[in-house]
Amino acid sequence: MGKGKPSLLRRPAPSRAIRCMERLTSYAKFAMLTPMSDLPKISDKISGAPLDPGAPPDGVQPAAADGASSGALPDAPPNIEPVVDVGIHNFAAEVLEPSQRGVLVLLDAWAQWCAPCKQLTPALEEIARTSQGRVRLAKVDIDKEVELAQQMQVRSVPTVLAVKEGRVVDGFVGALPKDEIAKFLEKHVDALPAEKRAQTLADAKARFAAGSVEEAQELFLEVLREAPRDAAALGGLAQCYVRQNDLAQAREVLEMVEAAYKNHSDVAAAAAQLELAQSTPAAPDAANTAALEEQLRAEPNAHETRFQLALAHHQAGARAQAIEHLLQLAQAAPKWNDGAARAQLLKLFAAYGPDDEAVKAGRRRLSTLLFR
Repeated sequence: MGKGKPSLLRRPAPSRAIRCMERLTSYAKFAMLTPMSDLPKISDKISGAPLDPGAPPDGVQPAAADGASSGALPDAPPNIEPVVDVGIHNFAAEVLEPSQRGVLVLLDAWAQWCAPCKQLTPALEEIARTSQGRVRLAKVDIDKEVELAQQMQVRSVPTVLAVKEGRVVDGFVGALPKDEIAKFLEKHVDALPAEKRAQTLADAKARFAAGSVEEAQELFLEVLREAPRDAAALGGLAQCYVRQNDLAQAREVLEMVEAAYKNHSDVAAAAAQLELAQSTPAAPDAANTAALEEQLRAEPNAHETRFQLALAHHQAGARAQAIEHLLQLAQAAPKWNDGAARAQLLKLFAAYGPDDEAVKAGRRRLSTLLFR
């Protein structure tokens, strides 16, 4: 061969890892320059089927059959090492094999002297370590793994290639901010555990606000099974117990919160609700609540009746109605029972938390009453 040919082409028998990398790289050129909707057909033209999906990489034992063979590979183990250093010698085992078992492998070409790499790589490591085995970071030091970097055709660092099912499916060059990395990953993996927890928490709070306390409780417990020290979930669960009048259990949950998170908004709200429940007399049941409403319609200035009705709405989870009755009482009789309406309002505001819409509106109206 002529002198101008790359040294790799003069080798009579390149390793399987190099052959795979050649195919990955040819696809990567198209993947990084082509709309995602066009990638499948381009993949077929370049490399045909995925890289030997039915054959184990060099040094990897075939998976044991489980009943009738379907040709499908098992899922990657949940304890897969999230961050690894790779080169030609372990490329097949550390990149191709997990990529064919449900793991998105991020090939990160970096260098010690690269300043942007020092920003990007730690962010990618954090993502991999918190992904519960669904994302692996395979780091390629271009100064040590020159041959692999050449096969990846790295022109600048950092360069990141996403490998899935034995193929490069996407990539980017340069240090992206965390939100852009998240958008990049969203195209290739389901929501990561932290994102799922945030959505579950949001659902739990919505169920709680709607009065579905048992459903909210199950969702808070689901979060805590994954993250036992999550302050928002602990605070929400304690609020559920308060609503169910299981004050001892609520107190026990709040004791589980770490000291640094005692002022977390959900924890503080739960603590205020617990204190309120311990200091507030038992409210009337539904039948008696209806009777109180009838009494109040007949005698609108019956302050004790209105106060008791507010407590009943509070214990039933009807926050807006509870605040409304207390505001009316504070406006009509601000000095009644040593300012009981205002004092109870402040307790409810603390218990419901500053983000509650009823609290926001109630605080504005109470301020107007105090300074008119």
